[in-house]
Amino acid sequence: KIVGKLDSLAKYTEVRAIESPSVENFIIAGDGYYEAFNFAVDQSKRNFLAEKAQEYYKRVLDENSSLLDVKSKLAMTYIAGNNPMQGITMLREVIAADPNNEMAIYNLGMLSITSGQYDKAIERFSRLIELNGDNPEANFYMGYCLFELGKKDEAKPYFQKITQLEISGDLVNASEDYLKRIN
Repeated sequence: KIVGKLDSLAKYTEVRAIESPSVENFIIAGDGYYEAFNFAVDQSKRNFLAEKAQEYYKRVLDENSSLLDVKSKLAMTYIAGNNPMQGITMLREVIAADPNNEMAIYNLGMLSITSGQYDKAIERFSRLIELNGDNPEANFYMGYCLFELGKKDEAKPYFQKITQLEISGDLVNASEDYLKRIN
């Protein structure tokens, strides 16, 4: 249901970008398709949405290649598609240009988790926590990686941090579940 709404929003932002072409509107259109892509389950739909996001992100980067968050999102569409190495290379380029780029560090951390490289993921999430100690995702995934490596006592403070932040939702619920499993 949410994917249908995101598809509609993406199409609307695309129409707006076509009617009034600008870097800002291309970013909005790319972001619309990127959000829908992130929620799509059907692979052919994911591919279509990724290609649409790529189309607009490439236009943006043709105009202004210094927009590193746009480049990070574009990279993630490649990673999920037929050209994962191109996306990984792009994320590394973003980190080379800005070693503190939180989006690229986060994405590389998530890719490390996906491939079971928890030690490498811990390096990434540790860096994110250095940059922003209250980053809920960084704290959660740091705890998760430590937990998966059997370092439950080290994981505990990260899950506790999530429950202390003024947020609600899945991260808090999952953190509470992990804390129950630790205690």
